[in-house]
Amino acid sequence: MGCVQVDVVYREGYVQWQDINFTEGTLQVRRILSRLPTKMGKESGDLYIEADPKTKNSRRSIVITDIALEALKQHRLRQDEMRRKAGDAWEDHDYVFCTSVGKHNEKAQSGIR
Repeated sequence: MGCVQVDVVYREGYVQWQDINFTEGTLQVRRILSRLPTKMGKESGDLYIEADPKTKNSRRSIVITDIALEALKQHRLRQDEMRRKAGDAWEDHDYVFCTSVGKHNEKAQSGIR
């Protein structure tokens, strides 16, 4: 069985379901998610903030192939099941690629495997 990978490559980018138009087969790049390293006492972590892309050309529409759209539809069904299992722990940020509780997944690299 083959493997479908959807790669959305843009600097510090992220994808939300609202960015995908399944009817037109497009992805709108409208914002970026920037990581701000933080250090608090003995613990360190990262803070993520949503921002506008730096340049006008960064805002764009990307055509998604039919195969990729189908993979995204299947991924959304799996994510709906993940949301159901997480229950009250789920944080709804509308991320396409997220952790098992809906948070930003920095390791996802915007891909479906």
